[in-house]
Amino acid sequence: QPVMDELARLRASHNVFVWDPFPVLCGKAMCKAYTDDGPLFNDGEHLSGYANRLLVPDFLTKLQEIWGKKAR
Repeated sequence: QPVMDELARLRASHNVFVWDPFPVLCGKAMCKAYTDDGPLFNDGEHLSGYANRLLVPDFLTKLQEIWGKKAR
């Protein structure tokens, strides 16, 4: 959370965009390394291919929001 707080400060002061993948990966419950459908991490720090596939739709939505803001 401290990192996300600092990123929020940067976003406000330097017009950067921040995408937080944790709500997609973890939801509101405690984040687990494995779900019923597959592993989220290959090891302690790197996302699995399964987790990357989970993130793609949300990431694309964020890019569309950013590009929409820039186009105005």
